Amino acid sequence: MTPGARILGVAALLLCLLPQACRRGHDAAHLAQVDSLLRTTDSLIALMNAQDTTDLAAWTNAYRQHREQVVARLNDTLDKSTALTLGNYHRLMGKTLARARNEHPSVLIGLNTARRQLADLRNDVEKGLLEPAAEATYIQQERLALEAVAHNAGVVVNSYANARNSLRELAPTVDSLLRDTMQRTP
Repeated sequence: MTPGARILGVAALLLCLLPQACRRGHDAAHLAQVDSLLRTTDSLIALMNAQDTTDLAAWTNAYRQHREQVVARLNDTLDKSTALTLGNYHRLMGKTLARARNEHPSVLIGLNTARRQLADLRNDVEKGLLEPAAEATYIQQERLALEAVAHNAGVVVNSYANARNSLRELAPTVDSLLRDTMQRTP
């Protein structure tokens, strides 16, 4: 091998070691997919952050104050309507709403993690750093991860909405039932 060919070979090797030298152009379809996932993630984060739970917090505080009364009434012999009303209220406040409140922070963390990973993936796709097959695999993995977190976000948002609707209906009846109990107690 001639010295000129060696120098040319070393120069080509050095050029490939530079980060931008061996990159390919980005795949516009892959970039569009990642951008779509980012928009979805941003929308879900905004939806979770927009959840105003002050009314639910007030109902939760009222439930905490009257929980023992509710449980005591549930242990009494009750007519079917009263038992269903108090049982549904107790389950809603003690389980459904509590679970939604507890899951809200972890869902937000999951969405923010997905957002960061998608932003990193977008950077790699935009710069053409990955092979097309690897890009497709990573995009699919991020899509599946986002679907799982989006499902959890939907459960939380729906739980809040269902709790609001149920409490508007149940709370006045429960208050009346508890008031009747307090008036009958000597």
